[in-house]
Amino acid sequence: MRRLAEILKDDSEELLALAGKIPPELRERASEDTDFAMLLRTLPKLPDEQMEKVYRAAGVQRRKRRP
Repeated sequence: MRRLAEILKDDSEELLALAGKIPPELRERASEDTDFAMLLRTLPKLPDEQMEKVYRAAGVQRRKRRP
């Protein structure tokens, strides 16, 4: 996926996310920290305005959504 991103001159992290790939560090943290695991399970249920706050708090730069 990273090689494909390089060829396409695209963001490899974004392509991995679009492909549903989860970083091993995320899985490891969730398996060791149940509060973190519960946070991950809660995120999809949050309304958009709350998710915007989460993105800002985490320092995540919002990207244009793909069609």
